[in-house]
Amino acid sequence: MRTGTRTRSAGRGRRARVAGAALLGVALLAACSGGGEDTDGAAGDAAEGTEAVVEEEPEGPPAFAAEPAATLTEEAFTPPMPAAVLGDAVFLADHTGLTRFDAEGTKTGRAEPEHPVIQVPDTIPEDSLDQAQAGVRSVQTPLAGEVNGTPVVFSGFPVQLPAGEGLEIIAADAGTGERVWNAAFVPEEWGAAPPRVSASTSLLGYHDDLLILQIVKDRMMSSTYAVSVPDAAVVWSDTDAHFALAVHEGVIIARQIVDGGLMGPLTGLSPVDGSVVWRKADDDTNGGAGFGPVLRVGLPGGLKSALVSTADGSVLVTDEDGLPTGSPPCVHEPTTDIVVCGADSGAVAVDADGAVLWSLSRDDEGWSGVPVGAEGGIVFVDRGEDAPPVAVNAADGEMVNEDSGAAPALFGSGFGVVRDGPVLTLHPRAD
Repeated sequence: MRTGTRTRSAGRGRRARVAGAALLGVALLAACSGGGEDTDGAAGDAAEGTEAVVEEEPEGPPAFAAEPAATLTEEAFTPPMPAAVLGDAVFLADHTGLTRFDAEGTKTGRAEPEHPVIQVPDTIPEDSLDQAQAGVRSVQTPLAGEVNGTPVVFSGFPVQLPAGEGLEIIAADAGTGERVWNAAFVPEEWGAAPPRVSASTSLLGYHDDLLILQIVKDRMMSSTYAVSVPDAAVVWSDTDAHFALAVHEGVIIARQIVDGGLMGPLTGLSPVDGSVVWRKADDDTNGGAGFGPVLRVGLPGGLKSALVSTADGSVLVTDEDGLPTGSPPCVHEPTTDIVVCGADSGAVAVDADGAVLWSLSRDDEGWSGVPVGAEGGIVFVDRGEDAPPVAVNAADGEMVNEDSGAAPALFGSGFGVVRDGPVLTLHPRAD
């Protein structure tokens, strides 16, 4: 982010449109060589077939209203974003269902599981450890998709089934918010040991009508499942060999589970049957969070991290390439397939092949803040309470708006959703 007075729209410069160039040339020729005849008339006749030069005003840089139009919730205490946007609606997951809000932030529908939900906390503590102990973290990020061609949003819940405690996945209609699909099952490895505190279901992605889930019981590693949509049937499960992290381009990137239940080398799994596609036998990275074509992982030796390819697990970017230390927040801009990771110390952007597009540091380039959301080639950066949020071009890091009003994490048709700790607010577009 290069600070200063210079701003630039992302690839949208002033354009001049000139048509009928050949006829305009004829008119000028007649005007110069008419020999005292009615050159004005000749030029006028020729000019009738031309199109005047029209200058188009450049599109303004993206911005949002600084003040929210509505507060969606003040209890988004879980680390994942408990919301998803589909078209002109926001879907907010809580412990007992999925609520639909329109573009003005008005509640317009709700979907709930068919079976009774279990482990609903009476209160939601603010302390992180207390949240985990109270089961608050069973709320995960909903996933937009479709069932039989109908746009829907999926969410998962721990429920009480006739056969015992299990999980239910529901799909809410994008237009009405009503439940249109559900699938319920008891994870086979739970058996006589159901979760005592919480059970979370991370919906990682799709592949050919297969919904890929990662289930975690009581904050312990559990299992990966594939559920057929719309059949609502479990197709395969991987209960003790791998911990799935992300799904991208037809590959599930996971960690092999080694002796003692610890996470081992990075592994690529087939979403069709869970079989191993590739495995990094010499991998010494740890953890992992998916962002489109890359996975952010930890490196040995302290607070270092790297970006690896979801296609084969190869290391793409490290701190030597400008990636901030620790676990820098990352965002994936889907239209350009660019991933931007940054912290107050600096930021780096990579394309789908892992090539570094740009790298900015606080010392040399004046970067400050963290990327929180991206859309349409633009990345929004939250710079804290001491400076306004800004918008930068994902492709080159150039600032395109020195004050974007708000820095949304999610985007809909004409609005953005901002997260400030446990509070989610809806902000209309201001440009």
